Amino acid sequence: RPETGDIWRVYCSGPRTLTEGNLTTIYTTPAGQVTGLSASLLDKVKVVPNPYLVRANWDVSKNYPNIHFTNLPAKCKIRIYTLAGDLVRVLDHESSYAENDGTERWDLLTTYNRRVASGIYIYQIDAPEIGTKLGKFAIIK
Repeated sequence: RPETGDIWRVYCSGPRTLTEGNLTTIYTTPAGQVTGLSASLLDKVKVVPNPYLVRANWDVSKNYPNIHFTNLPAKCKIRIYTLAGDLVRVLDHESSYAENDGTERWDLLTTYNRRVASGIYIYQIDAPEIGTKLGKFAIIK
C-alpha cells in the first residue's frame, strides 16, 4: 500500500502526455498479481527488423549488425534457439525505466561469440509473474 512520503514516477509516451491542470486516472494492480492485461503485454513484444537482412539500413555499419526485441517488460529472460532446438544465446533484460525502456539489443552473436547463420530462429521470453511468449524471426544473408 502507498504510504506517506512514497514517490510515484509515471512515464508517458505518445501523443497524449500528462500536463498540469489535466485530470488523469491511473489504474494499478498489486505487485505480483497476474492479470489478463499483464499477459497481453507479451503479445506486444516484437523483433525488429524482421526479417533481418545483412547490411540493413538499421545497422550502423556492416561490422555492427544487430536486431532489437521491443516492448519488453521491465525484467525478462530472452532465449534464442535454432529451428533444431539448439540454444544460441540467452539475453537478460532488466530496465531501469530509462528512455529506451523495454528494448534489448542482440548483436547476432552466439554464446561462444560467433556470428549466427542465415535461417529462422525461435525466441522465448520468460517474464517473472507475467508469463512466457514464443516467437520467430529470420536472418537473411
